[in-house]
Amino acid sequence: ASDVYKRQILKHIHSVFNTVQLPMSLLDEPTDTGQLQFNVSAEKIAPVGFTTPASLNKIYNIQSNIGNNLTSQAIFGFLFQSVSRQDLNLFQSVFHLPQQEITTGPGGHVIDGECNNIIQCMEATLDAEYLMAIAQNVPTQYYYWSGNDVWLDWILNVARMDKPPDVITISYGSYELFMGPAYLDAFN
Repeated sequence: ASDVYKRQILKHIHSVFNTVQLPMSLLDEPTDTGQLQFNVSAEKIAPVGFTTPASLNKIYNIQSNIGNNLTSQAIFGFLFQSVSRQDLNLFQSVFHLPQQEITTGPGGHVIDGECNNIIQCMEATLDAEYLMAIAQNVPTQYYYWSGNDVWLDWILNVARMDKPPDVITISYGSYELFMGPAYLDAFN
């Protein structure tokens, strides 16, 4: 499209919503039974209508998930979130992924057994499962921070690291309304 056309359209756009949802047309249609049904084939095991490692590969045209130990990745967490190694192992088994271990970085919060409170393991474990599914065989750590200003504490600690991870995933947000412009600019 031409720049003139783009400018004409842009003046009418206020917001773009649902940018984190995956396009349903590329996935299998969800069932209306309320129960999970599985498609099983040589390429995938996928609950119908749900996001899986195979569906992410398809949507984003990822040709290979095989990484190596020449790079590193980490998950940043807070708000009492923990990673359950047991759930991570089950996820890797169900989707026929390599059995990889996640290591505990600063702050701990990686547990070996079942999570006693699903709310406190859901976000962090989900992050670990999908990061390690898409980037397999890459050493992965879970970094947990707590304190008065977890964002500032985290970024200062990362800046002090001799060799920080090459990739750090953060799936958390904060109430930016309560943060000053200088603070927000520093993180951007």
